[in-house]
Amino acid sequence: MIAHTFEGGFPLDLLALNSVQPGKHHHTALIQTDEGLVWDTAVPILDGKVGTARIGLSDASVRAALSTLTAQLILTIVLVSITGVLVAVLLTWILTRPIISLANATQAVAKGDFSPRVQRWANDEIGDLAEAFNSMTEELARTDGLRKEREVLRRQLLEKVITTQEDERRRIARELHDSTSQNLTSLIVGLRVMETNCVQCASISKATDLRDVASKTLDEVHDLSMRLRPRVLDDLGLSAALERLVSEWQARYKIPVDVAIQLSERIPGDLETAIYRIIQETLTNIARHAQAKSASILVERHGDMVRAIVEDDGIGFDTNANQGERHLGLLGMRERAELLNGTVAIESSSEHGTSIFIEIPVQNEKLEASL
Repeated sequence: MIAHTFEGGFPLDLLALNSVQPGKHHHTALIQTDEGLVWDTAVPILDGKVGTARIGLSDASVRAALSTLTAQLILTIVLVSITGVLVAVLLTWILTRPIISLANATQAVAKGDFSPRVQRWANDEIGDLAEAFNSMTEELARTDGLRKEREVLRRQLLEKVITTQEDERRRIARELHDSTSQNLTSLIVGLRVMETNCVQCASISKATDLRDVASKTLDEVHDLSMRLRPRVLDDLGLSAALERLVSEWQARYKIPVDVAIQLSERIPGDLETAIYRIIQETLTNIARHAQAKSASILVERHGDMVRAIVEDDGIGFDTNANQGERHLGLLGMRERAELLNGTVAIESSSEHGTSIFIEIPVQNEKLEASL
């Protein structure tokens, strides 16, 4: 006996409780002792010629050692797993952060914001992609700035052209009304006086013919003056001007029009002119192209928005096709509305008529004020 941990001394009866059969390498037995179960292993030395080496361990110490080892293994596995997860998350963050930055910047560019720039994280393919993306956004920003400047200049030019056109129409209409109409009226009165004073004159029939021509010319001048710039639009407002426009249009083309105008008060002059011109162009298109039997016009105000709807029961048309003169007319209508931050929407299909929806805000700022 070399060593033992029994408190009362080594129990000699353990010697006979475990032995090795001839030909076996070792034998292990579980032995009950006063101090508990003991795992005893016997190993023959030189096939038992020299003797037998035996070693025993208490079952409690084995279980305690096994429990300690198991706990250490579990703790090691948990620590290794946590470390692996943290390393994986860190590596994933490091590897995906440049890609996420590129994705976020791309989404911003898709929405029209060309200010985002992507940081170059490494000298690799993703870094080269970031540099290329930054160059692209800088070029897009420069191009977008030029486009906006050109759009501003185009709108300013278009606004000045329309304003100048309306002023010139107003001047010509006033000249026709104040000068030409008065001259023709004086001519008619003079011809009538000549007819009265020259009852026996041989030229009375010619004077009558001249008076008829002068009267017809006066009517045409009056009609031309109204088309150029109806004075009632400046004097009485949009409602009266549209009612007069529709009345003359019905008399000329014999197409009934249902008109409903719901404006409790006058709106700004540029807005009145835009809506009047758009509806005037729409009625012209109906007369020339629609082959309609009837039409309707609705103009109303909702809060800070003026809405107008013009409908007809004509043959309709393809809104996506180039319709020549009609296409130019529709383009002019849209440009008038856009200058006042409004919109013109067109719905039409073959044999189902056409509907035009106009929306223009009442409170609009001039383009120069927005720059």
